[in-house]
Amino acid sequence: MPTVPPWAANASGEIPKRYQRWLADLEDCRADVRSGAMLKRVFAGIVRERLGLGGGSSNILYRIMRNRHDEPEPEPVEIVKSAEGQTHLVIGDAHAAPGQNLERFVFLSRMIRDLRPDVVICIGDFADMPALSSFDKGKKAYEGRRYTEDIKAANEALRLLHKEIDDYNRTFPSDPVKPRFVYCEGNHEYRIERALNDSAGLDVLGLEHLDFARRGWEVYRFKKPVNIDGVNYCHYFTSQNTDRAISGVSAARSLVNKKHMSCVVGHSHLFNHWTTTAGERRLHGLVVGWYCDVYKEYAGQSNTGWWAGICVLRDVTDGDYDLELWSYKRIKARWS
Repeated sequence: MPTVPPWAANASGEIPKRYQRWLADLEDCRADVRSGAMLKRVFAGIVRERLGLGGGSSNILYRIMRNRHDEPEPEPVEIVKSAEGQTHLVIGDAHAAPGQNLERFVFLSRMIRDLRPDVVICIGDFADMPALSSFDKGKKAYEGRRYTEDIKAANEALRLLHKEIDDYNRTFPSDPVKPRFVYCEGNHEYRIERALNDSAGLDVLGLEHLDFARRGWEVYRFKKPVNIDGVNYCHYFTSQNTDRAISGVSAARSLVNKKHMSCVVGHSHLFNHWTTTAGERRLHGLVVGWYCDVYKEYAGQSNTGWWAGICVLRDVTDGDYDLELWSYKRIKARWS
């Protein structure tokens, strides 16, 4: 009898009929890969195509099939980067805050686990930090807000973002998901430093209370760009001789025309992409929307114009890439 997880076995330890049907289908899947090692990624692709199951289920069923046929653990496979470039996954403004349902970060963790990007970039405003907002301070809506609760909510969201990845890596240590994690501070996290600057004696606040550095993220401070494979990432870029963000309905085009390089930003919650050539180089401007499913009262009708999802940049080389869009609706349907 193959080893099965608790949820897949009945009281007597037998496999229920609904899973027997899966195993029967998986026998056919197995035939597709008998000519070589039964690699987990090949198996997962077949399971997704034929059975419509996600990465977690495919990993469990993979172990069932290995135990069922007494196969040895496959030898580690050397992963060679494609000549075209790397894969970047960009997380737009997530605005994690107290009282929210944070399940979207579980979906995102599963997405990263399954897509296995080379680099994960958080573009900023991961933490909403409503207790430090200057826009509604003193108003009724401000009552009950606490800095410590804001930090707890953001760190819990970050824990959930890493959870499925960490679980997978503990289960399959020879085939870990280990992207480079890059965090660009947003204006909402910058509220911490602004509060410190505004109150000289208030030295109990700090960006280090957020767990990015402790979890291995590279941290880039507010409005400090980072160039990765020719793409420049920052929460937002400013116009020449001003501190204001490059924005508007054609912000992507403005980014390229004003900065003369490939740029990726967040901040506005809008989605906008524009590309052109400069000599033999292709340049892109990209505004990535946001990664949130919470209606913002202050924004009113603007909520309907915001795009919720994740941008994946494929084959990134010298600032050029193929753009792949995942709406939040599709992410939730796939990884919930």
